[in-house]
Amino acid sequence: MVEFYLDIEVDSDVSRGPDPKTDKIITIQFQPLGFDFEPERDLTILKEWESSEKEILGKFKEIAVDKWVKGNKWKWDFVPVGDNLLFDLSFILERMEKHGFGNYGSWFLARIPKKNFETVAVLVNYGRFKGYSELFTDSDYPIKNTDIPRLYKEGEYDTIVKYIEHEAEYTLQQFQRLGKQHACMKKELML
Repeated sequence: MVEFYLDIEVDSDVSRGPDPKTDKIITIQFQPLGFDFEPERDLTILKEWESSEKEILGKFKEIAVDKWVKGNKWKWDFVPVGDNLLFDLSFILERMEKHGFGNYGSWFLARIPKKNFETVAVLVNYGRFKGYSELFTDSDYPIKNTDIPRLYKEGEYDTIVKYIEHEAEYTLQQFQRLGKQHACMKKELML
């Protein structure tokens, strides 16, 4: 089983929120992880502005989607790890369908092996959804996720890449912290 940090950025209208029917994916980023969510290699960022959305989705399909299922057998060669993975994975699969890569549907999405830290973060947040996402947001960093569409339209691609690299590093640090907290909680529950 190979785990990969996974996230995407989209060009969307911030006032209404992202919509996979109309908004495109501008980056897909992933990084192989080892024990305790330590990166094993550099972060890979597939950038739409260097080719096209269809091309980055095609590359991701070869790297990940085709590895999830071969014939009738599910594989564990690319296990996504992230926060709010249902958003990322649904968006990817819906955009793949738009570009003619196949119709994957909700059953496929449900079967993808994944580690979604949203669940653990809600538990650590005393079972509350409100505020859980702040665990994965560096409030001191000057760029926010909602700035990405504007930066994309302005052609500030280097700034977007810096944001993505910072977000990946910060998020993995939080995963490591949550993993340690979860291990302590599990140990206490077993006593």
